[in-house]
Amino acid sequence: MLEVEVTRRESHWISLGPHLALQLVPERKTTKNRIHFDLVADDFAAAVARARQLGATPIDEMQEDLWQVWQDPEGNEFCLCVS
Repeated sequence: MLEVEVTRRESHWISLGPHLALQLVPERKTTKNRIHFDLVADDFAAAVARARQLGATPIDEMQEDLWQVWQDPEGNEFCLCVS
């Protein structure tokens, strides 16, 4: 979905390009995310289809025809945004 190169991968760690790394932690989500991702899509319909394919679901209506809040299968929120 992000179309960035995976530059490093370990069992609980992944680097995407030279400036972003994500780490899996053992604790379950209990409150609001500490970081909120906005994913800006050149093709919003394709991004929605890909998000659904990956198990995400919308949790709010489209806002101002610009963004929609979604959650991944573990409940982490993110926005899909129109480019």
